Amino acid sequence: LTGMANRRAVDRCFERLDWDSCSPVALMCDLDGFKQVNDTRGHQAGDDLLRLVARVLNDTASTFDDALAARLGGDEFCVLLADATLDEAQRFANHATRAFAEVATHGVTMSWGAAAAGVDLPTTMGEGGNVAYQRWDGPGGTPESHSPRHDAALQRMDASILATRRAVFPLLGLDAEDPRD
Repeated sequence: LTGMANRRAVDRCFERLDWDSCSPVALMCDLDGFKQVNDTRGHQAGDDLLRLVARVLNDTASTFDDALAARLGGDEFCVLLADATLDEAQRFANHATRAFAEVATHGVTMSWGAAAAGVDLPTTMGEGGNVAYQRWDGPGGTPESHSPRHDAALQRMDASILATRRAVFPLLGLDAEDPRD
């Protein structure tokens, strides 16, 4: 539908990362108001909106080194920055949100969350890796740092998108284990 990379491409990207030498950041993007567009304007309008988001995310990703933008399903998107900081992730989100706001017509907005892992972060979770989380809404939004969840699955940011879902989705108010989210 969108021509974007999919969940399998995200998994392959995670598998190729050199976790000992890089600091990857996974951004999760959710469209606020998308369901209302589908419900009131029809699925064609929703599909057009998804294609618009895909174009904005792919265009923004093309301006960052080693970035992959993917649609995970529904109105859920993921951007992987292979070696970045949470500040760089926020710049990505702000740029994409501004670009989307310039062309979106249905009052739909983007919400973002990010999980970073890597050798340059302070240890926040003990054994299993260094992970930090932030969430913000819209351009210029102030990131809020979050302490890690107690869920044992969050103790590792490894080569699986499920680990990223478990890390980021609770910050977005979504259930990582619910396939509808």
